[in-house]
Amino acid sequence: MTKGLVLAREWIQVQDSVPKRQQGLPPVPRSHREEVRLPITTCNTDASWEATTRRSGLAWIFSTPGTNLSQEGSTRVDNVSSPLMAEALAIRSGILAAVDLNITKLRVCSDCQTLIRAIKNKQQIKEIFGVVSDIMQISSLFESIVFVYVSRSENRQADCLAKRASVSFQLV
Repeated sequence: MTKGLVLAREWIQVQDSVPKRQQGLPPVPRSHREEVRLPITTCNTDASWEATTRRSGLAWIFSTPGTNLSQEGSTRVDNVSSPLMAEALAIRSGILAAVDLNITKLRVCSDCQTLIRAIKNKQQIKEIFGVVSDIMQISSLFESIVFVYVSRSENRQADCLAKRASVSFQLV
């Protein structure tokens, strides 16, 4: 019962930061939009999780082909129930940051195969159901979004950033 309450509190806290879709005119169908050839931005996400403190570091790194620019962000979150929940929160944080940066085409990369499979196949995993629902809702704001599993070795930078965030005393 305690675990259920903790998960419910996490879900409620997360709801405050999910952007609400504005009411009004429906979005223009894709077939009626002007086709703009923007490169797809890649967002590598990762999370670190400490079992003893239940503290997690979340990280995301954006890179766009053809540019030397990359942007990154990270944060520390307390009372995270599991590594899987931490990974889900990292993806949600990354795509929220992408929305704030007005990115319209996004490739989200994570080394958490279970989570990527759950998102792609719309699997309902009880532990992360609310966060995955948030991810799916936020995903509708993008013109194009794909979720990709990458090996841990391809995600080293995000991993290092997440580990630093978990021990940081302030938000980065």
